[in-house]
Amino acid sequence: MKKQTLNIEDVADSLDWRDKNVVNAVKDQGQCGSCWAFSTVGTVESRWAIKSGTLLSLSEQELVDCEHLDENAGCDGGLMDDAFTWLETHSLELETAYPYKATDGKCKYSKSKGKVGVAKYVDLEQSDSALITALQEGPVAVGVAAND
Repeated sequence: MKKQTLNIEDVADSLDWRDKNVVNAVKDQGQCGSCWAFSTVGTVESRWAIKSGTLLSLSEQELVDCEHLDENAGCDGGLMDDAFTWLETHSLELETAYPYKATDGKCKYSKSKGKVGVAKYVDLEQSDSALITALQEGPVAVGVAAND
């Protein structure tokens, strides 16, 4: 796990990434506990759009079906860090090629069909200033422990 400490300086008073066309419309995970996949994919989509100028809709289902490192268990929950680690060696297909089913399925990963992966990811320190600073660079994946 990589951690990065950021300083809050020279941040915009207001920033809405939707205005920059780098965020897709809200997607529905249904009754599948795949929030970890949606958070990961949403961040990858946005970071790719910032880098390339092209906003893609990538496959959450591919993570649900294929990424089972450590804590990740498809519709039974998972961790974004594990998904980002998987994406360092795999690429996501477009959602149109690997559509969301809101259920666990058999992995149909195809290296040749993958469009976008991850070169690296960073875990932020748990502070408001780190989050505010990171949001100046682009959308971030955030997990909330709702049961604590």
